[in-house]
Amino acid sequence: TAPWVRRALEAGMRVIDLSADSRLDAARYAEWYGPHPHPNDLELARYGLVEAYRPDLPDARLVAAPGCNATAASLALLPFAAAGLLDREVPPVVTVVTGASGAGRATALPLHFSELDANARPYKPAGTHRHLAEIEGNLGRATEQGRWLSTHGAFRPLPVSFTPQLAPMVRGILATCTVRLNEELDQDAAIDRMRAYYEGEPMVHVQDALPEVKSVVGSDRTLLSVRHDVRTGLMTAFATIDNLGKGAAGQAVQGFNVAFGFPETTALEMEGRWP
Repeated sequence: TAPWVRRALEAGMRVIDLSADSRLDAARYAEWYGPHPHPNDLELARYGLVEAYRPDLPDARLVAAPGCNATAASLALLPFAAAGLLDREVPPVVTVVTGASGAGRATALPLHFSELDANARPYKPAGTHRHLAEIEGNLGRATEQGRWLSTHGAFRPLPVSFTPQLAPMVRGILATCTVRLNEELDQDAAIDRMRAYYEGEPMVHVQDALPEVKSVVGSDRTLLSVRHDVRTGLMTAFATIDNLGKGAAGQAVQGFNVAFGFPETTALEMEGRWP
């Protein structure tokens, strides 16, 4: 979308960009996507994960809607990154199960019904999925900046092991994020920290029960929970979103609302069910 963004900015418009072209700085973009055609525009961009970058967004000229996998993984781990509890020497292990619509609408053999039905497969593992750049950036910023993040503030990416897996469903994402914290938290303390971080957030619900994809399909909601493994000392945070809602269109509307000064949940109480 970069050429269209440039034309809109030149015409004095403000832009909500659903593509990946505005999410990273020029150097990181070049690393993952190749040279950016309009790198100066990236200085105007603000990362549109409202729950972490809200102070960055009012009056922004260019809001970059985050990637779907990055949204789920980041929301699961940000409460612990912002508290300085993620160890850079022991990378979080993130596995994301995602529906076929996350791959777009182009024809591809793995998305044929006969290939996908009653099947599951990993794809782009071992640090090759482009959303990894966003996840590592968000967690790195939270580790160094605290509760509220600045798109253009200094940070070091926090390394993450990320494996997405394609499941035979149309839409939805379930992220399972396992970490060893710098400070051991029991079950109650971990979920209390998550609840405190997201207190007052209208689109995020922290619950005791483990989240399920069907609970969020068609909406802009995020469901979160966490479990502490007393045997290993590891903590696992879970997040589920609709990749076409909170992971795409719904998140773009939410970012638009904050950028333009509308009530944050405007037009997000409705639900869309196609595809």
